Amino acid sequence: MAYYYLTNDAFASVVVELENFYFSKMQRLVLRGNSIDDDGLLDLCNCLISAHNTTLCELDISETKIGDRGIKGLIEIMQVIFRICVVEIDGLTEVSQEMQGRLDAAIRRNKLQTAEWDKQ
Repeated sequence: MAYYYLTNDAFASVVVELENFYFSKMQRLVLRGNSIDDDGLLDLCNCLISAHNTTLCELDISETKIGDRGIKGLIEIMQVIFRICVVEIDGLTEVSQEMQGRLDAAIRRNKLQTAEWDKQ
C-alpha cells in the first residue's frame, strides 16, 4: 500500500476491509508515502487489535504525517503484538527524539521477547 497517497478518510475506508480479510495473519505492512497522520495510525492500531493480529513483524510508516501521538499508540500495541520488531519511520519530521528513543526501546524489547517465545 506504499505511495497510494491515502488520506486519513481514504485509509479509514480501506482499513475496514483490511481488518476483515487480511489483518489476522498479516506479517508486513508498508504504508510508506501515504498522507495518514496520528489518527490514521491509531485507527490501524485499533484494527490490528480487533483482528487479533499476533503475526505482524514489520511496519513501514515512513514519509507519512505521523507524529508523537501516533508513535505512542503504536508503542502501546507493541506490548500486545510483540512480534513487531521492525518499524521504519524515515522522514517523519513530527516525531521527537524522545519518542524515537521510546520506539527503539520497544523494538529492542520485542526482539528479546520474540526470541524467548521462539525458543519455546
